[in-house]
Amino acid sequence: MVASIQHTMAFIRAFVNNLRLELLFVSASCALTGMAYGTQTDRLLFLLAFLAFFLCYGFGKALTDELSKIEQDKHVIKTNSIGLAICALVIAILNPWNILFAALSIAALWGYVALKRKSLLTGPLYLGIVISLLPVMGLLSMGGLMTDAIKPQMLWLYTFTLFSFGNLLLMSQLKVIQSDKSFGFKTIPAVLGWTRAVIVGDIFVVLSIAAAGMMINYSDAFALILFIMGSLIGIAGQIAAHITSKRGEKVSQFIIASTLRSFVLWHIAVFIGERSDWLIFACGFYLLFEASLKLKASVDEN
Repeated sequence: MVASIQHTMAFIRAFVNNLRLELLFVSASCALTGMAYGTQTDRLLFLLAFLAFFLCYGFGKALTDELSKIEQDKHVIKTNSIGLAICALVIAILNPWNILFAALSIAALWGYVALKRKSLLTGPLYLGIVISLLPVMGLLSMGGLMTDAIKPQMLWLYTFTLFSFGNLLLMSQLKVIQSDKSFGFKTIPAVLGWTRAVIVGDIFVVLSIAAAGMMINYSDAFALILFIMGSLIGIAGQIAAHITSKRGEKVSQFIIASTLRSFVLWHIAVFIGERSDWLIFACGFYLLFEASLKLKASVDEN
């Protein structure tokens, strides 16, 4: 019993130590867009799916971060692998098809670090495809069918998630250009340099806006406002990346925060346009996201 409690406490400590709270809203946002197209209305099932998707990015990010290190902590790797497996189990219970997509996602995360040293496109496209599986699993978790997953609207959703996450990852990699070079990682910023990498990000933002624009419910004023806000904030972040004098590890927090905000706002705009009854939930979700950004900023200052 004592040993079990110790293992549980070690698990919690390892998760918290590797946690980036604001990033948990990334996986949740992606999954919610898919969940909005599902037919299931049971609140308990919604909550179970939401929590699994909310936590999975934290486990996945902590896992890939640890695998990227020269001296790896096996306990951290084990902890986060178990965490991912638990999240996968929850969504697999909701729909057995999710076993396939969850297994593919976890396997892809394990292979990410090795591929990072070989391919320039590993980050934005490889991980973008992995993240694009979240809307599929979200849809299936809420009663959707496999045939629903290949409808035109969902294909636009995958495209949108791919490019919006691609830019999110690209902007975050600007902060670690030198360390990625030292580890031999062929990320776009490490290979092409800051300016060209930001131009690639500009293209991703344009494609994200175009794809999201194909899904927005323009008759829903709230969804439209969020879409416009997300687009303006995303563009502002790109402009700041072009003109900033703070590069590398000193990259402006405004650039990263703008990319994150646009990502979350775009996804909320998509799912609230489909499910207007989620309005109160969406407001609470975004307020918690902003609180997590403020917490991150205060931690960085200290």
